[in-house]
Amino acid sequence: MGDMVLEMVKLSKDLLLKQNGDLQEYIREQDNRVDLLNREISLYISESIDSENEDLPKKAYRMILFASDLESVADVVDKNILELARKKHSLKVDFSSQGWSEINEIHENVVKIVSLSLSCFQLADKELASKVVFHKRQLRKLEKKFREAHIERLAGGEKDSIKTSSIHLDLLSDYRRIVGLTANHAYYYLKEGDKYNILPRREDVR
Repeated sequence: MGDMVLEMVKLSKDLLLKQNGDLQEYIREQDNRVDLLNREISLYISESIDSENEDLPKKAYRMILFASDLESVADVVDKNILELARKKHSLKVDFSSQGWSEINEIHENVVKIVSLSLSCFQLADKELASKVVFHKRQLRKLEKKFREAHIERLAGGEKDSIKTSSIHLDLLSDYRRIVGLTANHAYYYLKEGDKYNILPRREDVR
């Protein structure tokens, strides 16, 4: 499920490049698959909870939350970014060169953070959790910087920036939201350390 969501995030930038019906349909299909997996995972975990194990319900709850957050990320790509791409192509507008450079940089950082967050969850690694939170905060600063730069271009009368303003600003918000959703679980791990190790160790499954 995580790999599917990561792929959707990676492809989200391609949606903005040019009209691509096949890619749009693929994104919709992937979102539907993620929705289905989220339901199946939540149901399986709920039915597997051992009430006699005090730690398991809490761990299971957090696994369900992480799956839910991943499903929300898929929704952001499918329902938000895809619609922004459609709007851009329908209006036949393009980002300014500086605006597109900023979007590329934001997207590159978002992909890195999502990938790091998935590794953190799989390995239950506290150091990776710290990195996820650090990079999330850095991205918020970068998003603020780019938002201000965009407004400066508007004030300067940059035509491409004016035409794509709402799309550009909404896109920055959507990418920030994706990072916020995928980083949620890192805070739990930083708070409780090894108690958050919800995946079986290799020696436990031999």
